[in-house]
Amino acid sequence: MNRVLLQLSGAVSAACLALSGLAGCGATLNNGQTGALTGGSAISYQASNVVFPNGYSEAAVGPDKYRVRATGDMRQSRAALEKLAMTRAADIGQSMNQKYFRVDAVSENVICGRRKSSGRDAQEIVIKPKRTVDLEVSFAKEQVDPSWLASKESFALMRGELDTLGAPDVPPEAISSELAMKCGGA
Repeated sequence: MNRVLLQLSGAVSAACLALSGLAGCGATLNNGQTGALTGGSAISYQASNVVFPNGYSEAAVGPDKYRVRATGDMRQSRAALEKLAMTRAADIGQSMNQKYFRVDAVSENVICGRRKSSGRDAQEIVIKPKRTVDLEVSFAKEQVDPSWLASKESFALMRGELDTLGAPDVPPEAISSELAMKCGGA
């Protein structure tokens, strides 16, 4: 069983390394192998998942209301992650045939890193800290007031802006300071 876990851990690490040009996996093995894209990746319009935690996710929280989350590594700025979440909100509006959307609330959070191991002899995995931005979004068929944005036009505009964003823009010293404050020196 332990040999299978070690082989699986190595296979996941190799898969992450092979795919790191597409997105970061967010894990580093304690033996020095990396399973994460540790720097320089631009934000991509993609859904987050277990293998690629950077990206967007959403959940319906009521009729015509969603919570949209954008997750990135600590080098991604709040503004870049907010742009990703807004792009996804506009896309959701289009897919729901809702012509307009409005952001009701924005919050930012840091998910502190942790160490994880499976089984007694399995390799330890370090989960890297992540920055998240959550939007509470409402959708409507008609523009209630000027604060409501057109879904279709906003998606096209923001999707184009996402494509032009460069590499992450938060300096390492700011990251260290933020992690120390929010994660107790993580």
